[in-house]
Amino acid sequence: GILEVGSDADIVIFSPDYEGVIAANNQIQNVDYTPYEGFKVKGQARTVFVNGESVVHKGSIVKERQGRYVY
Repeated sequence: GILEVGSDADIVIFSPDYEGVIAANNQIQNVDYTPYEGFKVKGQARTVFVNGESVVHKGSIVKERQGRYVY
């Protein structure tokens, strides 16, 4: 990809030092369970930009569904 005016700019700022445990109540999903319950994880997407707009900040969604399907 390329970071240039007019280009699609989807950027993830990743924190490799984050450590946590997966649980249904700390996931962003529309179900009340996860098959990964109790798994230890390291690393987390902290900030995400889609088309140049912030959609995740400090691990929380701040703007819904900014992406689009690319065929």
